[in-house]
This record gives sequence, structure tokens and C-alpha cells, in this order.
Amino acid sequence: MKPSKRQEIVTPSRVEEPPVAVSEPGRREFLTWAAGWLFSVGALLSCGIGAVRFLIPNVHYGPSPRILLDLPSHYPVGITYLEKHRVYLVRTGDDFRALSGVCTHLGCTVSLAGSGREYRCPCHGSRFDSKGQVLKGPAPRPLPWLAVEQTVDGRLIVDRSREVTEAVKLRV
Repeated sequence: MKPSKRQEIVTPSRVEEPPVAVSEPGRREFLTWAAGWLFSVGALLSCGIGAVRFLIPNVHYGPSPRILLDLPSHYPVGITYLEKHRVYLVRTGDDFRALSGVCTHLGCTVSLAGSGREYRCPCHGSRFDSKGQVLKGPAPRPLPWLAVEQTVDGRLIVDRSREVTEAVKLRV
């Protein structure tokens, strides 16, 4: 056998790539990137706010339109103004009626004048007779009469959500 020539293992030489020049982003690239992020964050916030708002019910927790009053014996014959509720309670003998004290023009509170014969609106000068009919404008319609009921224990209830005619009375 012949002595073998030493075989050299040739490894392929690595091909070196030229170094890539890393450049700083320019103003245009930065503004594009910033605008994209701002738009994305804004869109996510809008969706988030809408989702949270969806969980809140659209309910008005206002006062009840039904007013619970005292026993009929607490109210004298004539007209009693219930200032907190802006309602006039009219008692004639054993009959009770309720007249709204809210002007039909712009919602001002009317006052009783002329020894109980007339209601006047201090805001724009509307006048109503003792039955709530318009005597002088600008009120477009008469004062509404409200339903009066009695509870089981004898107390009065005025329902501001139910308008009735002047002829409807509660007899106790």
C-alpha cells in the first residue's frame, strides 16, 4: 500500500455579506408610525367606551308621578297649594280635584291670585280662570286637571301622569 496522501478537508469559505447600513428613521417614517399608533389606540378606546356605555341602562330615576298625601281631613275646604309638587288641591265639600300648577307655556309655576278666582304665570303673563282655562296667552292650552285617588287606608293620591276632565272628582 502506498502511503496515502494526506487529504485535506476543504471547507467552503463563508461568503461574507457586506454590512447593512442601519439608518435612523426619517421624520416621515416616524410621523407615519406615530399616526398609526394614535389611530389604533383611538379606535380601541372608542370601542371600549362604547362597550362600557352599553352596560349602563337608559333609565331616568326621577320622582314618581304619583303623590301620596295625607288623609282628606287634613285639607280645608277651598284651594290648598302643594308647593313641593306644584299642584293645587281643590276641595269642595267632600269632593277633591287636583289642578296642575305648571304653566303650559314654558313650565313656570303659576300662582293663585284674585282671591282664588285666577291663576297667573309670573314668567310671561299667562292667566287662567279657576277652572284652568286660558284667559290670556301665551299659554297654548289650559292647565290640566289631574287624577285624584284614595288608598286603602284613606290617604289621597294625586297622579300627575293621568290627566282628567274638570268634571272628574273624588268623593270621600
